Amino acid sequence: MRLRVWLPIVLGLVAVVCAIYVLGYAPAHWLHRIRDFGAVTVDGRPVQADVFIGHPTDNEADAFVLVHLSGTNFLLNFDDEKFRTVQADEFIRLHWGVVFFKPVDKGNWVTPLPSQNLNEFRIPSGNHLVTVQF
Repeated sequence: MRLRVWLPIVLGLVAVVCAIYVLGYAPAHWLHRIRDFGAVTVDGRPVQADVFIGHPTDNEADAFVLVHLSGTNFLLNFDDEKFRTVQADEFIRLHWGVVFFKPVDKGNWVTPLPSQNLNEFRIPSGNHLVTVQF
């Protein structure tokens, strides 16, 4: 009888500890949510976007940002100044961040359009132009 009571509690505690360990020691898969980091526009009009940032390698110069718009996700690479689109099944979105299933530096990176302002990514998306300015 005691085993039936304590087993789910112990297993739940082990799962929580493992999750914290994985998120803390797997930075190539974890990006945390930030607020008021940049402005996102579509065709020159401001839009609401969620932004997540991470340092997925030991070198802090390698910074990646996930910009989540309704229906579209872009991963920006500050080191190479490139971007790639991200499918919704490549990550799990949590309130405080996102967890990627594979390292964020993997994928087909594309050079954005030439920037018109400082610290800007101009991304062609279908018939629209998405601009992310930091």
